[in-house]
Amino acid sequence: MASQNLPLRIFAAGLPLVVIALIAGAAGYFTANPEPAPVPPLAAAEEQPAGIQGAIQSYANDQLTIATSDGTQLTFDLPGDSAIEQLITIERSDLSLGDWINGGAIPHRQTVLALTGLVLISDPVIQTP
Repeated sequence: MASQNLPLRIFAAGLPLVVIALIAGAAGYFTANPEPAPVPPLAAAEEQPAGIQGAIQSYANDQLTIATSDGTQLTFDLPGDSAIEQLITIERSDLSLGDWINGGAIPHRQTVLALTGLVLISDPVIQTP
């Protein structure tokens, strides 16, 4: 007779666990937010000018003033320890193995980018081994 009651005893022991699981599931379902809040969009990045060309007008008190081709004068803070580079035209024969160069390019529909110029970097930040 004891073996016949075994399935009933297992069912009776597991019934409270099943009831607790059903109550917890129902509580989670009814307390869940029906419409999650949307992710807010990222703030638009500020547009940075691609580059500025101009003639130096003055340099005083760590401020550099340049005049652009359209006559606009721009002033920049330029601390005394700033690195200044000069771009000069060189010949291909002036380049040698191991030189560091930087390429300038514009978007191009056939080749992704079209190379418009090269700049020889005289003192690279990353030293070669």
